[in-house]
Amino acid sequence: MKLISILSFSLLLIQCIAEPLDSIELAKQKPFTELNKAMKKGDKVYKLVLDGQFLKEGLPEDFGKLSNLQELHLNDVGIEKLPTSFASLTNLTFLDLGNNREIDIAQVLSILGKLPNLKNLILTSNDLAKIPQEIGGLQAIQSIDLGYNNIHRIDPAIGKLTQLKKLNLQFNDLKGLPAEIGDLASLHFLRLNHNKLYVLPKEIGQLENLHTIILSNIPTLDLATSLTHLSETTIQKIDLRYNQIEELPASIGTIQSLTELNLSYNNIASLPAEFGNLKNLKILFLGLNPLKTIPATITSLKALEELSLWNTQLTNVPSDISKLMNLEKLTLSQNELGELPTEMGQLTNLKELVLSNNSKLSKETLNNIEKALKGCTITF
Repeated sequence: MKLISILSFSLLLIQCIAEPLDSIELAKQKPFTELNKAMKKGDKVYKLVLDGQFLKEGLPEDFGKLSNLQELHLNDVGIEKLPTSFASLTNLTFLDLGNNREIDIAQVLSILGKLPNLKNLILTSNDLAKIPQEIGGLQAIQSIDLGYNNIHRIDPAIGKLTQLKKLNLQFNDLKGLPAEIGDLASLHFLRLNHNKLYVLPKEIGQLENLHTIILSNIPTLDLATSLTHLSETTIQKIDLRYNQIEELPASIGTIQSLTELNLSYNNIASLPAEFGNLKNLKILFLGLNPLKTIPATITSLKALEELSLWNTQLTNVPSDISKLMNLEKLTLSQNELGELPTEMGQLTNLKELVLSNNSKLSKETLNNIEKALKGCTITF
């Protein structure tokens, strides 16, 4: 009889422990927006949104009884520390702790390191100066947003985050990255814009899964060396806008895995011959650079599907543009074009041509290009 009672109790306990909801079911859940009501519902709470609600006393000590909580928004709530029971939230996958400027980051990270399913963490705008060694405890984390802080140092322990796929460090005071950044084996996306970096560490070349890196607004960056280090990866997208680049280093040609490159808003007047080695490049943005002519190296990029050359002081388009047979979109707006070569009519895959704000183009030229590119949407 006693054995039967124990078994019955065990079965009841198992039934009370709900399985985590999948992303579709979680999205259907109406979030709780009041802490008191949520605490009364206990394990019935899956989503809790308290953004902007000042929690004078912080979270209650028994907050951990929300055992099925999966998504928690605590942006701008004045929180400093997390209660010990927070470590009981084993189903928590998403946590936003942004805009809590008095936060004890070491204490918070030590608690979060006990959460086996935490995948997404937001720590933006917290006036953080350093990322301590406790960061290494987030073994399951896949995405961390540390943007808009004052971070000047990241502990090498960050290299322990082998599941991390997305790392956002924009708008900080970083002058360098720890060599251990190269240990982030799963890293797919890295945002570093608006920092004071001198050079990317050579260890960044170990990131076999790195797909996209944002390096805009870092005029201090040693571009030649950094690009050489990136050439060891299979990086596909690089953003280099607003870097005051006057001369693009030849090492750009060594990153042959590139499919998208943004060089807009710089001072580039020409491209190195090695640029023509980017045989896999599909999207190229060069807007707002003083090019004046379309560099010959561009016409050798046969894989190009989109080319943007707006506001680059162009006066003509070379007939060799016809070599870009895969081109689907061409932007030539805000230039000083007087004529267009008849060879443009050979761009049979072109679907969109933007020619607006080219006051010197005659009606006859525009009529001819319309006839030559039937099926292409042309904006004058």
